[in-house]
Amino acid sequence: MKDSVNHDREKFADHVDVSWDMETFPWPRQEKLFDCVFARDVLEHISPRNFYSVMNEIWDLLRPEGLLGIQVPKHGSKNAIIDPTHWRGFDVQSFDYLDPSKRLGKACWTTSKRWAVVEARELPRTDVNLSFKLRKIP
Repeated sequence: MKDSVNHDREKFADHVDVSWDMETFPWPRQEKLFDCVFARDVLEHISPRNFYSVMNEIWDLLRPEGLLGIQVPKHGSKNAIIDPTHWRGFDVQSFDYLDPSKRLGKACWTTSKRWAVVEARELPRTDVNLSFKLRKIP
């Protein structure tokens, strides 16, 4: 995709543009902000103690009202359990903690960098079980 930047922990293939450990902070700063970040098969590999820091770093990469697309395994699914590098599975309400308009977001202010949950849905019959769209709240 034009103007996209592909990231991974290591530069294992030609399509990986930048590489660093997402659990080392702060992240290398990009020259530009992005309209959209897509995290597929990523957040389940983040240690729970670093989850909010990673979400804050992604928030910093986005333009105001930028979108974050997420795909993760559902808790209890074979996909969540089978990979020994997965820390956890997720629920359709997992990102509600970041949205101040949601009941869980009102009750739990874990970060000042807030998101609006635009979409949270289960993807049946896929290797990635849940899909989310979050919008950065400036």
